[in-house]
Amino acid sequence: MSELLNTKHQHIESLDVAPDGLVALATSSLTGEVWDGRLVVLRCAADAARAEVIASVETEVGNAAVAWAGPGLVASGDDAGNVTVWRFGTGAAGAAADEERLPVAVYSEHDQAVTCVACAPGGARLASGSADGTVRVWACGAAAQAERCLQHKPAEPWLECGVAAAAWLSAELLSTCDEEGKVRLWDLRVPVAVRAVAREGCGSGCLAPLDETSLASGTRAGDVAIHDLRSGSGGRAGQHITSRRVSLGRGAVRCLSARPGGSPLAAAGHADGSLSLVDLSTLAARPVPAAHSDVVSGVGWLPPSDGAHASLLSCGWDKRLVATEVQ
Repeated sequence: MSELLNTKHQHIESLDVAPDGLVALATSSLTGEVWDGRLVVLRCAADAARAEVIASVETEVGNAAVAWAGPGLVASGDDAGNVTVWRFGTGAAGAAADEERLPVAVYSEHDQAVTCVACAPGGARLASGSADGTVRVWACGAAAQAERCLQHKPAEPWLECGVAAAAWLSAELLSTCDEEGKVRLWDLRVPVAVRAVAREGCGSGCLAPLDETSLASGTRAGDVAIHDLRSGSGGRAGQHITSRRVSLGRGAVRCLSARPGGSPLAAAGHADGSLSLVDLSTLAARPVPAAHSDVVSGVGWLPPSDGAHASLLSCGWDKRLVATEVQ
């Protein structure tokens, strides 16, 4: 286990790993009178024992979410309700010119803080979820209004129901989870098409698409559920989506990431600071040596350097980015 970064005074709220291994982080102060933040881009060494900060930008408000939107493009969501697409230079450390750190596009239709962002395969679309209960779908990088606005309605009209997580299964299929724990699947090919997947979930980043027909989600009870989206065709009454479940025996699952490349392995980060590994084919679970002293807010996988080992990245409210070797 290696500590790659300590932000000292800012919680790390989210991370995302690009296909080429570059890592983007979103941070927020959350303490004191100034709730500022920072976006950071890092390149990790092949052995994941150290990392080099390539670029960073300070923001006037805290950032809760980050996602790669294409080569050199990072999307972020902040506490003021803005979604911003940034261009970062990805050469040598400090080499990016100031203009390369300026926003490419800023979207400001959310009424409350943005809690999650996710980029569709191919980079054409960007989804953002907010505490205002909406998910907005944007043409990524284009300065225009949202293409779609998807509403999560609370169980009772007087309650608020913020969106906690969003993840794309394909360029047209989007999964979302709200603070009540309801997981939904949206088909953007038709005007109104939504299916209820599950009524449990927890925290930003609790969704992990496995392919176009299966989705994993984390639960408040500390479980991971794998949903077969081919079941319950059409979402008609009485036809339920089939789910398998594994209990991790830890705190609530706050973030979840499936290892890329067809591996059945997934990593879960918990509210108590612990990490777990889950074999999604056998539902066998095992703990990871303690890496964090506070909420784990993000997990992701670095591409393997030798074909046999992979490095799991995790970040948390303890202000640390940590790499753990997984066999």
